[in-house]
Amino acid sequence: MIFRDDVKMTLNDTALVPADVRAFFVANGLSLDALLAMPPPPRSFWVRPSYASDAIVEAVRSQTGTSVEPARFPVGFFEMNAAADIAHVQPYKQGQILCMDTSSAVAVACLDVQDGDDCLDVCAAPGMKLAMLADIVGADGSVTGVDLSAERLAGCRTLVRKHRLGRVRLYRADGRTFDVEAPAEVTRGHIEKAGPATAAAMPPADDCAGPLPYDAPKLLRNGWTKTGRLYDRVLVDAECTHDGSIRHLQKAASQGWAHFVQQSLDPERLRGLPQLQLALLRNGFRLLQRGGTLVYSTCSLTRAQNEAVLEAFLRDNPFARLEPALQTSSALIDPASIPPQCILSLEGTCTQIDKPHILRFDPGRSQTSGLFIAKIVKL
Repeated sequence: MIFRDDVKMTLNDTALVPADVRAFFVANGLSLDALLAMPPPPRSFWVRPSYASDAIVEAVRSQTGTSVEPARFPVGFFEMNAAADIAHVQPYKQGQILCMDTSSAVAVACLDVQDGDDCLDVCAAPGMKLAMLADIVGADGSVTGVDLSAERLAGCRTLVRKHRLGRVRLYRADGRTFDVEAPAEVTRGHIEKAGPATAAAMPPADDCAGPLPYDAPKLLRNGWTKTGRLYDRVLVDAECTHDGSIRHLQKAASQGWAHFVQQSLDPERLRGLPQLQLALLRNGFRLLQRGGTLVYSTCSLTRAQNEAVLEAFLRDNPFARLEPALQTSSALIDPASIPPQCILSLEGTCTQIDKPHILRFDPGRSQTSGLFIAKIVKL
């Protein structure tokens, strides 16, 4: 059952779109009016694996007064009306659920995270994918989150503490040049005994061999950048123009386009964006161990930020192999649940593709937020 919200943009709303915004969508073969006219996707949430699903869902249902149904994908996700206010329900306040779009959760599922994996989230904020990763790495795994914005990283730290995610360390750093390797082997018991710590409580930088984490449990807070251990899984959910996010677009249409243009469509930023995305992808791959898996994703629908970046990367990296995104042993995803029209081949100059590999969640076809997903294995 797919829930729809009754709020749609009116013709008058779409007529007020600035010319430069319209020009961007036209240049990329996208219909802004069609995107603005779509109902927002259902509000979706994941019941964290340490909690009883039935009891949590019933609590959300009773406290919001709205119907809650299992989402089509991923496994363990539920959805409700987009207008439902979930911020005041107890499971949300107590950190028993994670609220995120189902397409974003598929990106995490495609990483095929195994128990004990060390994971790197190159563009971690606002932190929902990072939190989901932390819940599935197991007692001996770890998650390292990186973001350049101190404000957005502070939001990640709040999320980590709210959900009591003990195997997470956060770094304020540029994902293009981040050079901290995976942490030394740790155990759940050691981390829980050590407890949380902030940068303010950490030893002086002179006592360490590298940058200090912005936030980390004591056992993970040293600044040693070279442990000889690369990451098993890397997520590069790259900075983009957010043109596939229905909520971003409809918020701009209702509250004014100035902030959206400043943050996403500034001409100078647009010129350098594909190079930024490619640099993030390259560095994430550099930090990936052989045999490891990297997922590249954006919430843009443009080819320039997705297929073109991926093709440029694959041309220059003979040790990178594109694999079918849904080729996974993860219990989070049933490939048959993904709309067939979202599973595509990579068309262009890349010659290694002989069958559909990438996922492109188009809001009109998938009834989710727009998202591009590609999976790469390091040979």
